[in-house]
Amino acid sequence: MLQNPELPDFAGADQIKAAYRRLAKRYHPDVNGGDKRLDELFKQVQHAYDILTDPYTKSAHDNRLRYVPPTTAYIPPQPAAKPQAPAYDYRAERRFRWQAGAVLAAILFPVIALIIATNQDETPEYNIALLTVYDQPGGAGRQVTLDEFLAEQLNKTQPGYEPPRNAFKLGDTFDSVLMKLGPPTSMLENASGETLLKYGATSITLHDGRVWEYAHLGDSLNFAYTTYDREKTASTHFAAGATRSVVLQLQGKPLIVRRTDVEGGEIWVYPGATVSFADDRVVGFANDDGSLRVTE
Repeated sequence: MLQNPELPDFAGADQIKAAYRRLAKRYHPDVNGGDKRLDELFKQVQHAYDILTDPYTKSAHDNRLRYVPPTTAYIPPQPAAKPQAPAYDYRAERRFRWQAGAVLAAILFPVIALIIATNQDETPEYNIALLTVYDQPGGAGRQVTLDEFLAEQLNKTQPGYEPPRNAFKLGDTFDSVLMKLGPPTSMLENASGETLLKYGATSITLHDGRVWEYAHLGDSLNFAYTTYDREKTASTHFAAGATRSVVLQLQGKPLIVRRTDVEGGEIWVYPGATVSFADDRVVGFANDDGSLRVTE
């Protein structure tokens, strides 16, 4: 069909379609009685039609007619040369990245500075001006400043006296903690009446004038783990009913120790897990990350 006398060179779409219909009816397998030669001609007609109806291959065929001498032999279709992509400009890319980074930095720096300034201007959650001191357990508290409270404590001692750094425990009073650990690096109070003592990366929360929670995130204070019954165990796992001493041996020191309203109740918080105690015995646990050595 590409070089068929029924189809002139550089034929248009209508001429191509008309020639295809005439030749397809002439060589179609349904009308040629199984003649293999006609079957092959039908395939060539179909193939030629596919080439001439595609704009890209049609253009390549017309170019071959212009520059290649005519021949009666069947010429298989040749893919036309695709245009070469221009050489990639790496310098332009580097310039674009540098300019984009400069623009992004110019946008982000003022935003970050504004966020920092806004956070610094916010009113803190804790009021560091006044502290609530309980002289008697369960009694009415009184408001004093940190300097006033420290002066009261120092007046009870001889000149040059340094408070001993003894172990403290849950339930200790405010006075007892300061006498054992010394002055904290900061002392804050929130609206609910809880007092937060900060010793570096460690904090102690007092509720109603007594130690309610102990949390250490680095340097550990001298918490009174030694007051627990030092029961020895050869087991590698614990279960409900185990003592605090057994859990301490198997799991190590928790990050947070918190009192509960239950008599003798405590909650030990580990990364991804918690253990609850009542009367020095395990009464519950949450092993979210599977790190507890516990028998389900």
